[in-house]
Amino acid sequence: MLSIVVTSYDPQRKQDISDLLDSIQNQVCKDLEVVYVTERSTWLHDYVKEAIRSRGINGKVIHNTGEWGLSECRNIGIENSEGEIIAFVDDDVILDPKWSCSVIKAFESFNDMIGATGPAYPFWVGEKADWLPFELDWLIGCTRWFRSDVPVEVRNCWGMNMAFRREALECAGKFSSKTGFVTGKAVDGRIGEDVEFSLRVKRLSGKKLLYLPSMKVLNKVYSYRLSNRFIIARSSWIGYSRRNIAKIGGSKQLAAENLLLISLLKTLFQVNRYGCRGNFFRWNSTILLSVFSLGLGYMFGALV
Repeated sequence: MLSIVVTSYDPQRKQDISDLLDSIQNQVCKDLEVVYVTERSTWLHDYVKEAIRSRGINGKVIHNTGEWGLSECRNIGIENSEGEIIAFVDDDVILDPKWSCSVIKAFESFNDMIGATGPAYPFWVGEKADWLPFELDWLIGCTRWFRSDVPVEVRNCWGMNMAFRREALECAGKFSSKTGFVTGKAVDGRIGEDVEFSLRVKRLSGKKLLYLPSMKVLNKVYSYRLSNRFIIARSSWIGYSRRNIAKIGGSKQLAAENLLLISLLKTLFQVNRYGCRGNFFRWNSTILLSVFSLGLGYMFGALV
């Protein structure tokens, strides 16, 4: 069985949750369960419970009454899951109808794979930012910068769309509560909870994490992710976290980021590279603001 762990805390995500549950209900492969963990809002707990019941989804809803946080909620989800494969998706994604088939088939086919991740494409809510370079997709929780038509090994899984064998949790433990990023600020930890967990799983299991091109989701992109405030906060934290990844595993761990940065800088003053006729100033100012914030975060990471 495939267990899908989802967490939520914001009642304003009501429509997002509904869209996600619709996409789970419409999965082609039905051998799955949903373990939904809510926190802060008891109203949200009741809403999710009724939404799952009304759709006939095999699932359970647990309310976190302990310490708040993404890692804590995901750990509660793990404790209450029954599947041999445990997947984690954000509450603002929409799963491709064959998403579950892709996950299940891959874990059956690749014996040396202990975790998997897949592409996240933007689902624009409000402004459609066609002008945004693909290299900056990490600002909006998407992955168009990563291009592969076949399964390939990756350094880490992406938290909005990832799955692991239960074996990974048995050998590496659970998610650390001292990692992650919250909108506008860093948490105590120095790297993302998905990255830290992925590196730990790979090290302790000796097995691979694979990118599966067919493991597709749409990730909703709201306008706040395109604001200067968010770009500065997110970029500086990414720079800070990548410096700490290098401290853990050496500079070779940042090979993909280095190539991405070079490609990004090459896009300056090339606003029509994707056939876009968008805002020339916004294209370049976003790149410069992001790169500058990345650099500051990376330098700060070197000092602490």
